[in-house]
Amino acid sequence: MSEATHVIRVATTSRPRAIIASAMLVVVASGLLGTPRAHAGEPVGTAGITPQRGCIVGICGHVVNLLDSQSVLVQLDSEYRWVRPRSGSGGGDVDKVFVPKGCSFAVLRDFVPVTWGYGGHRIHTGEFVVVHGASCLG
Repeated sequence: MSEATHVIRVATTSRPRAIIASAMLVVVASGLLGTPRAHAGEPVGTAGITPQRGCIVGICGHVVNLLDSQSVLVQLDSEYRWVRPRSGSGGGDVDKVFVPKGCSFAVLRDFVPVTWGYGGHRIHTGEFVVVHGASCLG
């Protein structure tokens, strides 16, 4: 294997590990720092969501936002919070993540890469979600 091939292989295999490592650091920090509350009013896509009302034996839905400059709106029970860039959802059980109109998020959902488009995306108790990329029109 050439040196260039080795460098490319290492770079591509270590990227998910780097995302996961960054997410774990944010989880620890967010648990200590907390998260501010969102503004009043329900975002688009909240119809039909029944809050989970907490965690099961301390296992909650958790969201980590690794974006550099964009906050992510989440729903915890009947409350909405903004997860600031480079932070986590803090205490509570996240039930839903909202992607703004005209945007898509690159996400690791329980460490499986997916892309989410506009609207609300359900988070189940015990799920771990990392938002690590965003693409918005305009």
